[in-house]
Amino acid sequence: DLEQIRNYSEKTAQRFCSKGEWVWLKRQPDLNKAWIQIWTMKEAWLKYRGIGLRVDLRDLDFTAALENASAQKEITVLEHGQTHTACIYSYFIEDFWMSVCGKEKVKNHVLHLL
Repeated sequence: DLEQIRNYSEKTAQRFCSKGEWVWLKRQPDLNKAWIQIWTMKEAWLKYRGIGLRVDLRDLDFTAALENASAQKEITVLEHGQTHTACIYSYFIEDFWMSVCGKEKVKNHVLHLL
């Protein structure tokens, strides 16, 4: 998922953040960037799983991944009582935040932009 950084809306963030993500978000110096990072991670996960917006996004908790400073993060997500693992890559690029979700870690991952 790729999203341009835009103005943070507390009302919107509260509708979609888990409790842990909300706490993490409120500690960040740039709420606009932090909110879009959360959103793109959730969107990337939903696209990876092929489930769309049919779930309550507050039930998808990416707090552990957000607290990990690495761009490449192994994640475990509880979805409808089942645990799923994957890898998520999350990058800030100029005025955009990009998150991509896949099955495995990629060795020597490099992002090339034209």
